Amino acid sequence: MRYEEADDTGVGEGTDTPASQSRRELLGTAGMAALGGATVAMSASKVPGMLAEPPVERDEIGRYSHRSARPGPCEIRWCASVDRDAIALTFDDGPDPDITPGVLRSLDRHGATATFFVVGQLAESDPGLLEQIVEAGHEIGNHSWSHLEAVGLDQDATDREVGAAQELLESMTGIAPRWYRPPRGQVTGAVMSSAARNGLDVAMWTQRFGVQDPAETPELGPLVGGMQAGDFVLVHDGVVESLLDPVSKGAFQKRRRRMADAAALDELLDRLVG
Repeated sequence: MRYEEADDTGVGEGTDTPASQSRRELLGTAGMAALGGATVAMSASKVPGMLAEPPVERDEIGRYSHRSARPGPCEIRWCASVDRDAIALTFDDGPDPDITPGVLRSLDRHGATATFFVVGQLAESDPGLLEQIVEAGHEIGNHSWSHLEAVGLDQDATDREVGAAQELLESMTGIAPRWYRPPRGQVTGAVMSSAARNGLDVAMWTQRFGVQDPAETPELGPLVGGMQAGDFVLVHDGVVESLLDPVSKGAFQKRRRRMADAAALDELLDRLVG
């Protein structure tokens, strides 16, 4: 099985089934809308409603029952072709009760939608917060079950990380995520295989927003000036260290940084939307 990086039209070079051809046509023609509603206009005050797949209807969702026995087509995308000035906002490592609500308020104030790449364990611990994200019209993406280092996992462990999160998020929202973002951007053969068997494509990023020191003033000018239409922009709305030790020094310091990022989101959106 070959995994081909998508070209600018969203079409891979491999041989596809009719269903996968249809999906790639959608990616090519819908541009950023293919990443759910994760679009924010850079020159308009309002973004059209998101293009979303219909809810999955199943009588029962059993353990990994949605997973295919064999990998199928799977794309890796860092950006998308668009016919307007739009970028995709994506948020990783949540949901977090101290950070995510503020992010949702900022997005709502600017009429913007985003894709939230959710960690399964964190979603399971706060289902109400996941519901708020969905009800606000945002897309849910799969960011693994517990944010483990992908390079240290074999195929079985990777299948559990991807499959358990996929099943939980589908059961909680009624919609199967269609994008997977591997923790730390680590793409391995096992990651691609697991994503493909769960009907997922892999979303990376072209721009990243975040401060290293919460006392710093975020440098938004270079970030915004360097953005191009179709970029996937990575921001964080969670602290995965809290899964291990929520009162550790590392978790505390990262939480301060993530909250500083969230506090600067309004200014970032002001500059993007205008």
